[in-house]
Amino acid sequence: MSAPEINRLAETLRDLRADQRVFVDFDHTLLLSNSTELFVGSARPRFVFALMMKLIGLLRPWKLAGPMGAQRWRDVVRVTLVMMLSPGIRARFERSAPDMFQAQLNPALDYILARVPQHQIVIVSFGFDFVLRAMLKGSRYETCALVAPNLNSMARARKDGKVRLLDAAGFQIDAARDIVITDSARDDADILSAAQHPFVIEWPGNSISGAFSGQYLPFVYTAHVKRSPGFLIKQVFLEELPIVLLAFGFAMGSGIDLQRLIALTLLFLAAFIIYEIGYAENDRVGAATEAKPKLGKHYAQYADYRMEPDAWIWAGLLSALAIGVMGADNQARAAPHVGLVDVTPDLWLSLVLLAAWTGVLGLLRGAFWVFNQVSLQWRVFAYLPLHLIKYLAPLILFNISVAGLMLVAAQIVRTWSMYAVRRAGGDETFLPSQFIRLCFFVLLLPILFVARGTPPNPQDWPILLMLAFCILRAMPESARKFRPATA
Repeated sequence: MSAPEINRLAETLRDLRADQRVFVDFDHTLLLSNSTELFVGSARPRFVFALMMKLIGLLRPWKLAGPMGAQRWRDVVRVTLVMMLSPGIRARFERSAPDMFQAQLNPALDYILARVPQHQIVIVSFGFDFVLRAMLKGSRYETCALVAPNLNSMARARKDGKVRLLDAAGFQIDAARDIVITDSARDDADILSAAQHPFVIEWPGNSISGAFSGQYLPFVYTAHVKRSPGFLIKQVFLEELPIVLLAFGFAMGSGIDLQRLIALTLLFLAAFIIYEIGYAENDRVGAATEAKPKLGKHYAQYADYRMEPDAWIWAGLLSALAIGVMGADNQARAAPHVGLVDVTPDLWLSLVLLAAWTGVLGLLRGAFWVFNQVSLQWRVFAYLPLHLIKYLAPLILFNISVAGLMLVAAQIVRTWSMYAVRRAGGDETFLPSQFIRLCFFVLLLPILFVARGTPPNPQDWPILLMLAFCILRAMPESARKFRPATA
């Protein structure tokens, strides 16, 4: 915020002459937000378009247009998509737009402009004209001149700048008399240099939130607040998911069941979404009760991030899809797990299995809630049942091999030992935690062969996969930790 600049603008407009005009930017100037983001954010259903916009943001198709592609084409691509895929969005937006404008109107600038006649105000913006007209409807700015591009001319307008945009609309800036007000020296460099009375002001209360900024999306909190994108990929998708697939996905002596693996992947994602609710709750509890809580650098931005019920909707959709792709054979084998025998797989069985799995998700949520509520000393012990449910949740639908159970046990020993050391004030980085899992898995394997009374055989290939996974995951970390110290 620049209080001196605001005061200087107020003094300048107080002495405004009848032959002077005031050229006012719209987004983040007259409006304390971004009109395009508000329009995109009005697309429904929200959770579908939130995911779509996130994917588009990751793919960035506008980069194909060169270095300036994002500036010129990003809004065009996003607005075009929501208009194509959300029928009636313009009509719905037009009904709510005036209220949005009044709610996010810049009160400081509105007060300063109150003494300026409407015919001397020219609103010039890189927002879309139909969006701005809808927002201005019914306000005192509705009769002001509005210069803004449409969907077809936006990219060209961004390239040419606001001076050319004004020229095309029949407005020429009088450098000696006219006044320009904006928030961006970069975007409006041409129009600022064309006037001798430019004002670049960062207004108080300005919001830079994008469309769907408060909308829950799976894994966003984990990747950007609780942990990092690297943690999500390396720890969750490349470690925890493979462990579940290895433990439940391969039956000894049988081949590879692709439907089983796909279903397990979807169930894992659903369970992690519920686990993520616990992550956010853990941060909120820590911020409220701990003297030195361990919070991510973006926590303040997501402190009021609403996950429920949206997270449950995502988990439910993934779970239903998982039950659907299991196939009749896997559903028939799962029926005894929920107390049903000699049943034919049908819609009723699918619903029963879905209900049973949803109950396990509720148990996982409850275990994390208990973990978050107990004292730090007790959390070391509450960690064990929480992670037992986390890794063994698929038991309600799938059998697990003895070797798979040993792999899960080794994983829980690995994660729990590191957590216990950290809570006890020790150095959790001293030992390679991946090597701990490998050691315990190798130590447990002889029990399997002794108990069954037979030596390893070719049908034990899933065990080789588990062992190979443990070795491959342990090698990089062990190489770093056990490297001889140099003088």
